[in-house]
Amino acid sequence: CAAYVHGATEAEEMGPHKFPVHEVHKITQLDIRLANTDRNAGNILVQKSEDGDMKLVPIDHGYALPHTLEDVCFEWEFWPQAKIPYDDETKAYIASLDVEQDVEHLRSEAIDLAPASERVLRVCTVLLQKAASRGCCPADIAGMMSRPMPNRLSDLEKLASRAAGIALGGSGGVTPTPLVDSWSALDGNQDAESKFLLEYADLLDSYLEGFEPELTL
Repeated sequence: CAAYVHGATEAEEMGPHKFPVHEVHKITQLDIRLANTDRNAGNILVQKSEDGDMKLVPIDHGYALPHTLEDVCFEWEFWPQAKIPYDDETKAYIASLDVEQDVEHLRSEAIDLAPASERVLRVCTVLLQKAASRGCCPADIAGMMSRPMPNRLSDLEKLASRAAGIALGGSGGVTPTPLVDSWSALDGNQDAESKFLLEYADLLDSYLEGFEPELTL
């Protein structure tokens, strides 16, 4: 469905330094969970109230919940607000997220996602929850999800690939199985899918234990 949203301007028309931290953080949570592949300042509207309050409204989600994790891109990754960890209230909200409930809600609204897209939502929600609880800021998490170069896997892709390989009966060694192969092989295999999520959560815990969150500006 679509809805008209009024905005005074687009975020790209303003310097990001002016945006409230909590408004940026709300968008980061959404984009991380949806693995947005097209979040740029041109699809964030800025609303201003008469008393001067500023609200950011994300629009255009046609490239959210993709089938893979390879094209994730967040412009806000380089904004100063993204280098600030989530506050306690936000972390409590993130911890309360129930991704299975969200999947069922989408299905009840006749939003029929491909199995791989549902998997993306699960994988990214778990990443957000575990990373936020360890004090990682949105920029930290975005860095885990973004490829350093077009032909090099992101850390998240490597973790997902290893977990998928193990779930499908492999050893999950140092060299990851090509994610596009192992990812699609999980479709329709409920036992492997369940094992994948457990292996992924364990691998993510190990990865985060050695991760040093960026210091607050």
